[in-house]
Amino acid sequence: MAIEKTQERFSKPGKGILQTAQLDSEGKPVLKDDKPVMGNEQYLADQLTEKSVDSTDLDTLNADMLEACNGELTWIADCFREGWNRKSRIDTAATDPYEKAAKNCIKLKLKMAIGPDGKALDLATVIAKLRKMDA
Repeated sequence: MAIEKTQERFSKPGKGILQTAQLDSEGKPVLKDDKPVMGNEQYLADQLTEKSVDSTDLDTLNADMLEACNGELTWIADCFREGWNRKSRIDTAATDPYEKAAKNCIKLKLKMAIGPDGKALDLATVIAKLRKMDA
């Protein structure tokens, strides 16, 4: 399978980056209320398309990974590690929607998240309350 790449725009992360008018993937200005949206300076980076890497069998997957990374095994290892770590972090964060809601209830000091002593309840207790309310 041939590796298919596309170039996408991303904003540079961090504070103190030059603020510029934002462009979409096609290089056209992003507008809001007919005015350019401002944001951090952008850059173009190669991205693999959904069709680029075939996971039908190990030989095909290996060939696609080698082609995508120009045969550099260290780069493949870095991509796997960083990509796996990112995917694991994101998937784990999304496993319990009640946790995010509970954290916000505590942060907002809602009555249901405050104990009789006026202090915030622990996270597990607030999650249990939300689950009970939702049942």
